[in-house]
Amino acid sequence: RLHRIGDRNPGPRGGGRLRPVVVGVAFGAAWSPCVGPLLGAALVAAANTGDPVQGALVGFGGHASGFPGDFAALTDADGDYSITGIFPGTYPAVFARGAGYDRQVTTLSIASHVQARDWVLRRNWAALGGGGQIVDFNGPDFSDFGCGPNGAIDQSLGTGWGSTSDFVGGVETPKFIIVRLPVAVDVSEISIDPGNTCGDGGSASTGDFLLETSTDGVTFQVAADGRFGVADRGRLNSVPLNAGTTDNVQ
Repeated sequence: RLHRIGDRNPGPRGGGRLRPVVVGVAFGAAWSPCVGPLLGAALVAAANTGDPVQGALVGFGGHASGFPGDFAALTDADGDYSITGIFPGTYPAVFARGAGYDRQVTTLSIASHVQARDWVLRRNWAALGGGGQIVDFNGPDFSDFGCGPNGAIDQSLGTGWGSTSDFVGGVETPKFIIVRLPVAVDVSEISIDPGNTCGDGGSASTGDFLLETSTDGVTFQVAADGRFGVADRGRLNSVPLNAGTTDNVQ
């Protein structure tokens, strides 16, 4: 399904991750036996700069559907938020996410006293929601079926880029996809889920792969190559990158 990831800026597969960003979240809890409210405040800040991140969503799974009374809030320009009306208990899917940041989930126990929780969100520079773009690919476009190339960078392991096996003279044509990043970055990690998608069988998973990076979108260099096995499917696999291929990548 994914034989080559190049780029006018490199890109990862399906929810690949590049360059970490830390998000700190602090909860302040106060409980009244009659109503059971939780009052909270949080600072969400980029790890490398300490600048607050506006518009990050912090919420409680199953209670964050966009309706009034949800246990969720967006961070403001200062990275602060507050959530009220949460009864004490253990919540198994408390999350934080933002456009271009990979979602993080944890279990959080809310008690009748002030609590604090720090989150680590990673900036995914290749993510569709954070400005990443597919600028070229080969093979058919199955976007109308929900299996187009954007599925490779939508940060969801439930979707993906589907293609076909095309043979020319009895030789299979490798498939490639090129991702352009919104800005040039020093890449710290690229992760790939090679698993089958769009209802295809396991044999449609990526096997051999070649990963290339570029600083100008014209000249590419091999950052990694290898082969994925059955155990690698359905999860993100961090790919070791060759020295000299990770700086100023676009």
